Amino acid sequence: MSRNIRTLGLVGLCFASAPSSAVFNKTIYVVALSQDNIVVMIGGRYQRLAVGQTSSDGVKLISADSEAAVLEIEGKQVSYGLNAPLSNVAPPAPENASIRISPNSQGMYFTTAKLNGHSIEVIVDTGASDVAMNESHASSLGLDYKKHHNGIVNVSTASGVAEGYTVSLDEVSLNGVRQRYVEAVVVQGNFPRNILLGMSFLKHVDMQRQPNGILELKQRH
Repeated sequence: MSRNIRTLGLVGLCFASAPSSAVFNKTIYVVALSQDNIVVMIGGRYQRLAVGQTSSDGVKLISADSEAAVLEIEGKQVSYGLNAPLSNVAPPAPENASIRISPNSQGMYFTTAKLNGHSIEVIVDTGASDVAMNESHASSLGLDYKKHHNGIVNVSTASGVAEGYTVSLDEVSLNGVRQRYVEAVVVQGNFPRNILLGMSFLKHVDMQRQPNGILELKQRH
């Protein structure tokens, strides 16, 4: 089956973001347990999971037997008994969380972000539809993207067509402005040189460009 060609560059990533897999404000029940398999109800919807499998809501089954299951939720592992409800409500970000970023001489907005808890330099790119990184970036973030990905796409870069793996980042934050379960793509090779922080993160925050060119991002509530 052929793959669609996707375009990658500092002016944009031309592929649509997948829906967020966050499970905020949903209650989770394990309603059936067996060796290496469970049936889980998330927000009133039943799903069957095998060990290593992740639900459409981002809940991963780490292990299971007849007595308990270990689920990974928002990057944390929780041992979970039968029919014991877990309310998975994320703690709110500070209401005044914000960051102001000045453009460099080329008009690009470089800053330091935390991706899955790792501090790394990024370019804020409102023309990019998703967060984009190369394979070296993914390795530094501890992403096993070839094993755990949401799909494979062909990406058109300045050097030609490269293979890209779509993944979900547990959390992206900028000076307290944060978002959980952010869609990203890992591009094979060394392009892009810097991680592009695109609209899969930026669409969840309030942005304002000041007359002096400074870009201000604020937590949206």
